[in-house]
Amino acid sequence: MKWFRSLKWSSEYQWLVGGLLGSLFWISGSNLISYRNSIQLIESNHQVLKSYEIIQHLTTVYADMTVAESARRGYVLLDDRAEKDRYSASIKDLDTELIQLRQHLNLDSEQTLRLDRMEVLIRDRVVLLERSLKLYKIDKTEVIQQQDITRASVQLREQIQRLMVEMQKVEESRLRRWLQESQANIRDRVFIEAWWLVSAFGIVSLGVYLVQQQLSQRKKSEAQREKLLEQKDRDDLKLKFFSMASHEFRTPLSVILGSSQLLLTSDQSGDRDKVRKNTLRIQSSAKAMTQLLNDILTLARAEAGSLMCQRDRLELTSFCLNLVEDIDLANAHRHVIQFISRSSQQYANLDEKLLYLILSNLLLNAIKYSPIQSEIQLILEDQFHAPSQINSITSGVRDGIIFRVQDQGQGISPTDIPHLYTPFYRGQNVGLIAGTGLGLAVVKTCVDLHHGTIAVESNPMQGTTFTFCIPTQTRIDVT
Repeated sequence: MKWFRSLKWSSEYQWLVGGLLGSLFWISGSNLISYRNSIQLIESNHQVLKSYEIIQHLTTVYADMTVAESARRGYVLLDDRAEKDRYSASIKDLDTELIQLRQHLNLDSEQTLRLDRMEVLIRDRVVLLERSLKLYKIDKTEVIQQQDITRASVQLREQIQRLMVEMQKVEESRLRRWLQESQANIRDRVFIEAWWLVSAFGIVSLGVYLVQQQLSQRKKSEAQREKLLEQKDRDDLKLKFFSMASHEFRTPLSVILGSSQLLLTSDQSGDRDKVRKNTLRIQSSAKAMTQLLNDILTLARAEAGSLMCQRDRLELTSFCLNLVEDIDLANAHRHVIQFISRSSQQYANLDEKLLYLILSNLLLNAIKYSPIQSEIQLILEDQFHAPSQINSITSGVRDGIIFRVQDQGQGISPTDIPHLYTPFYRGQNVGLIAGTGLGLAVVKTCVDLHHGTIAVESNPMQGTTFTFCIPTQTRIDVT
C-alpha cells in the first residue's frame, strides 16, 4: 500500500503509470486492428478455398462426362462388359459431383443459373448415351445411327464446356481478387506486428505471448495459402491431363470406328486383304490405348503411394528375349531389335512388372524416333563388366545390374534432356510424331522404385542411349 501511495503521488511514477497505461491502450488498439485483420484474412482464405473447390468440382464433372463417353464407346465398339460397368459408375459419380457443386453455389444466383442450364444439357447428353446403349442391344451392327448420336453428343459437350468455361472464369476472377486481398492483409499484418512489437517494448512478458500468438496465426495463414496454391497447380495438371487424354483417345477411337465400318463392308464383299488390314489397324489402335492407360495408371498409383516394388527371382536372359520378341511382333519387324548380354549374372532380385514397363517404354521410344530398318540394341551388363564411361550411374552401388537401350534415331536436344522425365513434356524436335510425354516419366518412376539411377546420352541426329543401373540387393547363384 505504501508503494502504491508513493507511486500515485510521485510525479515520476505518475509519468510511469501514464506511460504504462498509454502503452496498454496503444497495445489494445493494435490488438484490435490485428484481430480485425485476422478475421479478414481468414475470410479471404475461406473464399479462396470455396472458389478452388468449385473449380475442382467443375473439373471432376468434365472428367466424369469424358469417362462416360469413353466407356460408352468402348462398350459399343468392343462389347466389353467392364466398359458398361465403368459407364454406370461414371454416371453415378457425375450425379454426386453435381449435387456437391450446387451445395457450394448455394448463395450465388448467377452461377446457379449457369449450373441449371448445364444440368439440363448434361441430362440431354446422358439420354443420348442411354439411347446409344439401347440401340447397341437391339442391333450391334448399326453404325450410322451411332455416329449421329456421337455427333449430337459432341455438340452437347461443346455447349456444356462453354458453360463450364464461363463458370470457371467467374471463379478464377473471384479467386484472383481474394488472393490479392489475402496478400494485402498479410502485408498489413506485417506492419501491424512491427508496430505492436515497438509498442510492447516495456511489457516483455505480455509482448512475448502476443507475438507468439500473432506469428502462429500468420504461419497458419501462409501455410493454408501455400496449400491452396499447390492445390491450384494440381488442378491445372489435372486439366492438362484430361485434355491430353481426350485428345490421345480420340485418334485411336476414330481409327477403330472407321476400321470397324470398313471391316463390315470388306467382310460382305469377301475382300480378305482389306479385312486383315482393318483388323490390324484396330489392334494397333487398341494397343496404343492400352499403353496409354497403363502409363496413366502407373503414374497415378505411384503418386498415391500404392505402387510398390515387389522383388522376386528373375531369369534375366529369358526375360529380355521374351520382351524383345513382344516388341518386335508389335512393331511388325520394321526395325532390327538386337539383344546383347555381357553379364555373367543369370538371375537377379527384380520386380518383373516394373522392369517390363521400363524396358518396353524405352524400346518403344527408340522405335518411334528411329528410321525404318535401323538397328536398336538392348544390352545387359554387370556393374563389374560395364564400360568405364557409365561408372557415373553406378557410383555408390555395391552390386548392380545395368541395362542399356541404344538407337540410331533422331536424338534429343541438349536443352530437352533436363526435362525428359517431366510428365507431358515432349522434345522440341518430335515434329508430327504422336506421343503423350508420359513414357519416360513412367520409366523414371519405376527406376526410382528400384532405388536405381538412370542417365541418357544423346545428340540430334546421332542416336540416343538410355542407361540405368538397378541394385540387385542379393545376388542369386544358379542352383
